[in-house]
Amino acid sequence: MIKLENVSKIYTQEGNASVGIRKINLEFKTGEFVAITGESGSGKTTLLNVISGIDTYEEGEMYVNGEETSYFTIEELEEYRNKYVGFIFQNYNIIDSYTVKQNVEAALLLNNYPAKEIKKKAQELIEKVGLSHRMRTKASKLSGGEKQRVVIARALAKNPLIIAADEPTGNLDSETSKQIIELLHEISKDRLVLIVTHDFEEVEKYATRKIRIFDGEIKEDVILKPKEEEEVIQEELISKPTKTKFFKMIPFGLNDMIASPKRSIFNIIVYYIMCLVVVFAFTFGFYSVSLETGMSGVNKDETRIQLKREDNQLFTDEDIETIQQVSGVKSYVKYNYYLDQSYYIQCPNIRYGYLNTILRPLSSFQDRLTYGNIPTDGKEAIMALHSDQVTTENLNAFVGSKVLNSYSSAYLEEKTEFTISGVFNIDHLGDNYPNYLYVNDAFYNSLAHNYYRYHLFTRYLYQDDAQEEAQNKYIARIFASDELEGDEFYYLNPDSENTIPESELPSHSFHLELGDALYGARENITLHAKGYLDQEDVMDLSEAEEGHYIPYTYGNSYYYIQTFMMVSNAMYERIFSHVSDSYELSVFTNSSMANAGVKARLKDLHYIGISVSELESVNVFGVFTSLLFGFVLLQFLVGIFFLVFAIMNHSVRARRGDIEIMRTIGATKGNIRTMLISEYVACGIIGYILSIITFLFLRNFAVREVKAFLAYLLPGHFILIFLVVLALTTLMSLLFTKLIFKKSVRKGLMGARRS
Repeated sequence: MIKLENVSKIYTQEGNASVGIRKINLEFKTGEFVAITGESGSGKTTLLNVISGIDTYEEGEMYVNGEETSYFTIEELEEYRNKYVGFIFQNYNIIDSYTVKQNVEAALLLNNYPAKEIKKKAQELIEKVGLSHRMRTKASKLSGGEKQRVVIARALAKNPLIIAADEPTGNLDSETSKQIIELLHEISKDRLVLIVTHDFEEVEKYATRKIRIFDGEIKEDVILKPKEEEEVIQEELISKPTKTKFFKMIPFGLNDMIASPKRSIFNIIVYYIMCLVVVFAFTFGFYSVSLETGMSGVNKDETRIQLKREDNQLFTDEDIETIQQVSGVKSYVKYNYYLDQSYYIQCPNIRYGYLNTILRPLSSFQDRLTYGNIPTDGKEAIMALHSDQVTTENLNAFVGSKVLNSYSSAYLEEKTEFTISGVFNIDHLGDNYPNYLYVNDAFYNSLAHNYYRYHLFTRYLYQDDAQEEAQNKYIARIFASDELEGDEFYYLNPDSENTIPESELPSHSFHLELGDALYGARENITLHAKGYLDQEDVMDLSEAEEGHYIPYTYGNSYYYIQTFMMVSNAMYERIFSHVSDSYELSVFTNSSMANAGVKARLKDLHYIGISVSELESVNVFGVFTSLLFGFVLLQFLVGIFFLVFAIMNHSVRARRGDIEIMRTIGATKGNIRTMLISEYVACGIIGYILSIITFLFLRNFAVREVKAFLAYLLPGHFILIFLVVLALTTLMSLLFTKLIFKKSVRKGLMGARRS
């Protein structure tokens, strides 16, 4: 059955070589009870490890039923151990977190025993070794003798041809030792039992053969009880299937997770933190991309046409009057760019309580209401929603409810409350169609005017005497005064360290570069300082409702250190006249079918019209930002992965001994991989669910600014994040499996004991 020819095992450590066994020539048959004796360090355990496939050898050849084993790979050694060998160790090598029953069931499962019969078979084996009363006791609670009995039951669960016992009584008292030896002798009738012992006398009564090793060589090989019968090979064991099916290992991994609650809780906490970080990373990414691309939802109303003059000049009042007379034109919006700006709507009756929406002037509404009435005053509005955002049962409560519009940005901070008078269902327009809030035209125009007024001053405001322009830009709040004329102005210099003496003020000036909000400068204005505002004037101005902020740049960053400027009435009007300039506007037609005719008629009048629904709205800068975000996110995920991997490695090291034990009882690389994947993916899913609960809690109960930020993560993004978490946990499991199987079982067990 087993034959060794000139087999040698050489160990190397830190450049030094030592011989474990040297030129061993032996042959074993079933039915033998072989005692292997020798002094400590003589090589008897090494011989047992080589025969049982726990360790490899460097020289010679070992045959199993005539088959050479020197070329065996790790996987083939796993199969050999699984098919032929049952192990009994001095230090038990039992999985302490499992019960007696679970330890035996694990061996049955890993040896592909029929699933329906595993429980019954495990009970039979436990009864055979006399531990029926301890079946559900955790192994960590057992005595030494009881543990060794569990190990024997586990070895028998494989029904192996070879029982390899390495000093199985070394940690037991004499009475228990006798019971264990008798038990091993009982099962040796149709098996090969190899028992390494330091006390030959305790096995002398049962041994059929004695082998003594000294300094790695065989010094004695004596047949004590000759075998008369021929060797019997159990063919059904040799040909038995050894690969446990994938789906059988999934519940095994989950049971392993339940068996060690402290470790599992630690893993869940680690994955929860990882998932939470990933969720907020994606939220920040989508938030950043939406800022760079200009909006989170594009107003692609099928009846909207963007319009320019052929000569690319400003639209005049005469232009607008002409356009309104064109057949098929229902209404126009002068502030075209504002149609694509989104805001957050706070309403308790819609999903999440917050909604990203686009404002529309009421004059552009031309559909039939799904429910409710058309607004009759400036404090009422129509909400355009998808059906999943407010249920049919809630419509009655929704109409008439109060909605708070939170306009929050660098240029505007307002809250306006509306009453919802009607609802328009937009399901037929497609899932990606944005939500609309139709508001009073006068209110809409006032908001749009403020928006354009902000963009007017995103250009330049700088001091004439600055050495470096970028270091002297301010945010100014401009007011009109009857006391000033022409290009004179009063101001408060925010930079107290560089305050200019009043005698030098006439030569001090500010330059304003003015123009359209989107298309650049049209006029440069130079203002000359006449004097400073005193503190009393500043206090009065800071409480005034009039006046508008202008952003400024300091170096390469944005600041909002404020200065106040006071100019003449004429200059004030001149500056803000540019707010109303428009190089583009939008018209809304009576229906999308009228678009082609309207564009043709407008073209005859020298206006260029483009249907927004036909635009491939690609923002090159936005695309670049999205790609950059993707690259940064990928690097971030890689960093998170290795950080979590390093933390989780501690958990894996703590259980590596258990995994190596599983390898000795039949677990293949595929089994361990499936077990780790099922366990870590389960922990990852629980961590993911907890992170989403945390996210939803913050989105519903955090301060308004946090809610607005978190609203950028949409339900579809949760699926993407889940797939990322699934990929990270699976990859981590694969890497841990690879690391575990880089070492032999012997090295793995030794390393596990050291750690």
